[in-house]
Amino acid sequence: MTEIKKDTINSNETVAALLLALAIENRAKVAAELEGRIDGLTKIHNRKFYDESISREVARINRGRERNPEKNDLCVAMIDIDHFKKFNDTYGHKTGDVVLKKVAQILKEESREADIVARYGGEEFVIIMPNTDIEGGEDAIKRLVKAVEKKTQEAHDRDPDTYKPVKISAGVARFGQDGVSKKGDDITLEDEESLQDAADQALYQAKEGGRNQGRAYKIKIPEAPEVGPEPDEVAVATEQLDEKLEAEAALREQIAKLFPDPEDRMIFYQRGMEKTEDNVAGKTG
Repeated sequence: MTEIKKDTINSNETVAALLLALAIENRAKVAAELEGRIDGLTKIHNRKFYDESISREVARINRGRERNPEKNDLCVAMIDIDHFKKFNDTYGHKTGDVVLKKVAQILKEESREADIVARYGGEEFVIIMPNTDIEGGEDAIKRLVKAVEKKTQEAHDRDPDTYKPVKISAGVARFGQDGVSKKGDDITLEDEESLQDAADQALYQAKEGGRNQGRAYKIKIPEAPEVGPEPDEVAVATEQLDEKLEAEAALREQIAKLFPDPEDRMIFYQRGMEKTEDNVAGKTG
């Protein structure tokens, strides 16, 4: 009996040791996978994780919309630090890195747990917002714009040598919106590429509008061109006017030679006007 117990104990210890080894190995694998999906500087998700996540979310939305189209909204927001190149040139890349980490921290803190916040590249960030309509997405990015301005200023006030205040611009688009492709074709935002492009266009509109703001994606309707004469008609009319002015100038010069005395010229002009009025009266009488 004693020998059996020992064998059992030894067997259990072996199994426990194997399980522990497997757990450590799996943990190492998970850590390695996570490491490849975390941005080294800001410690939030990176572009790779975003690409995987947006593909997964779009697939989930397409499956869910078949069952309940009303409860499967999805928004993507693109965010950019305003004038960041100038900021780096002024304060240096070390301070720029501090700002990137601070902005990433604020975006993460101010977003919901369900949102996926990632560094897209450089000074650009992206946020996937599941179960969010366009109004909710617009409210969210406007709140983020204010939070970054406020919290980076507060950090600067506490420690001006380490932190510098910055502002951001943001754009958001909703999956399923009507849109326009880069080629100008009418489309519906039904894949990750068109959705991200639309969010990027909204970001550009925010920058065009003065920066430090958030904009929801809207189709930009081209302004109607002003109605006016054709260029050829304008050129012909201008040429005719120039010819007329030149002819009048030449006629005045000729009259001045014929009548050097100004009073004589005045009498000549008056007679000409009287003759013209008589001719008009004769035609209408």
